[in-house]
Amino acid sequence: MRYKVFFAICVLLFGTFSIVEAQTVEFRLETTDTSGSVIDTINVGEEFVLSVFTRQSEFVGAPERGGLFSAFLDVSYDASLASIAGSVQHGPSFQAITNADLDEVGLLDNVGGGISNLPFVRDSELLLWSLLMQADDEGLLSLVGSASNVLLFEVVTFDTPSRLSPDLRFGRADLTIVPEPSGFALLLVGWLTCFRRFAPSRRWPRTSERTMKCHLWS
Repeated sequence: MRYKVFFAICVLLFGTFSIVEAQTVEFRLETTDTSGSVIDTINVGEEFVLSVFTRQSEFVGAPERGGLFSAFLDVSYDASLASIAGSVQHGPSFQAITNADLDEVGLLDNVGGGISNLPFVRDSELLLWSLLMQADDEGLLSLVGSASNVLLFEVVTFDTPSRLSPDLRFGRADLTIVPEPSGFALLLVGWLTCFRRFAPSRRWPRTSERTMKCHLWS
């Protein structure tokens, strides 16, 4: 009920909004380490961040009349390979209405929010939300985006008063989870690194040079 009231208030304040068929809204999924660097490989037991970005890339009329009003999606993943390690952090532009259903194993359900920063989101990619996760077992982890099946969590745009199905394009992120390095392997790598760092850098003289030096001393 509160979502319907919120939508009605926005219509009165900003004009009509719609779900428009000819428009295109894209969702891009990205995995990074906890420092923010993009990764496609991670060790078992390590944490990573799943981020979802969205943008309205095509418009029915003039782009200045468009813009995202709200954006939600589902993300499925193999729960035997990864688990949730934190709470959803909604992007700074999508905090007017927020939702995140994380109770179902292997599914991030109806996750997203409504526009909170004006001017409206137009042809620019913005962070929708991010979530801290953990790699639990080795394998190829696929995080796949899809449309929400709940009407309240549809993708809505500011545009003409049409009300048709949107053209949504959902991305995916693939993350390879590899076994954690053994203690022996880490020790070996450390030993080789130290050897290369502290080993003498002066090369042995060639045979002719050694022979010449011997003659000089004799």
